[in-house]
Amino acid sequence: MLIVLGLATEPNQLRWHAISLPSAAGLLYLVGFGSLLGFTAYIWLLKVVSTSRVATYAYVNPIVAVFLGWAIGHESISARELLAAVIIIAAVVLILFHRPQPVAVLPDTDGLPTIDEERAMGMRE
Repeated sequence: MLIVLGLATEPNQLRWHAISLPSAAGLLYLVGFGSLLGFTAYIWLLKVVSTSRVATYAYVNPIVAVFLGWAIGHESISARELLAAVIIIAAVVLILFHRPQPVAVLPDTDGLPTIDEERAMGMRE
């Protein structure tokens, strides 16, 4: 949609010859896998897994992108980025393997009459 909007509002600003094949392929990959396949998998996961677990995608996706940049694009990864990735992965592992303790839920009785008040109103014998 942004490409269409950009072409509609600023058609003379785009330099087609400046778009490299790797850039175009990267865009198609992001649209195909990053958006369509990723969103489909996200919706399916929401049906079968808890929301807190599905939400970890937001933390893992950037790490996957950095790894793919290193593996495919021959980009360098700094020690700071590696440390951040380790911290993020550790946090995701904690989220995935955390087993919350069941909490007793008591009914909300605020504002309801007590048994004595019900008897006084003739609601109980």
